[in-house]
Amino acid sequence: MIKQELLKAGFCLMNKEELHDFIEKQQPNICQVSAIKHGNFVYSDCWNGYKKEDCTHIMSATKSIMALLIGIAVDKGQIGSIDDKIIDYFPDYKPKRGEKTILDVTIKHLLTMRAPYKGKGDPWSKVCSSENWTFSSLDFLGGKKGITDEFDYRTVCLHILSGILFCYDKGFNGEDSCCHTGSFCSADTHFSISRNTAYSRPHSTKFQAAPCQAPVSIQTVRILKIHRP
Repeated sequence: MIKQELLKAGFCLMNKEELHDFIEKQQPNICQVSAIKHGNFVYSDCWNGYKKEDCTHIMSATKSIMALLIGIAVDKGQIGSIDDKIIDYFPDYKPKRGEKTILDVTIKHLLTMRAPYKGKGDPWSKVCSSENWTFSSLDFLGGKKGITDEFDYRTVCLHILSGILFCYDKGFNGEDSCCHTGSFCSADTHFSISRNTAYSRPHSTKFQAAPCQAPVSIQTVRILKIHRP
């Protein structure tokens, strides 16, 4: 019954061997597909020379993973709310002279791509060449227009969000609250997000990642690479 309904809806049903052959011949950009049911892998396969332990650049899927991590932190009470003001999480950061808009920017603004920024595009050369990527990203947040709630798709927001998570790894009220890398710890899980200035797909000469996004292992994409201590 379910199979007939799926076929009626236009779905193409394949067994594992057919799916493997289809992706191998027609989808050169797919490196792995995994399905998890009740915490167990019920299906996992790799293509194009990849292995489960290999790394690949997930580009803007990083934003979805970051949103999941923020949600987990809120659920565990380590972040108060997505309506919290960003600036409250960085007591060591001093806004540029005359910058007032940044004081009203919330975590939700960053997650929904409605945060205001100065200038156009992501300032990668300035951020990635700086000593503190999070603070450099904060420097571009705000502007004279104020909070307009307009959609503005930026990737630099990742370094602010990961900075918030990292503050709780090192201790928000303790040492080293100035954040340089993205890492989040809780009592029972540990998440880490590494950053590089560039990352190349290991088995392809056609793919070059944009700078400053997070290269992560394929396993990270599947289960957020949860490490149990």
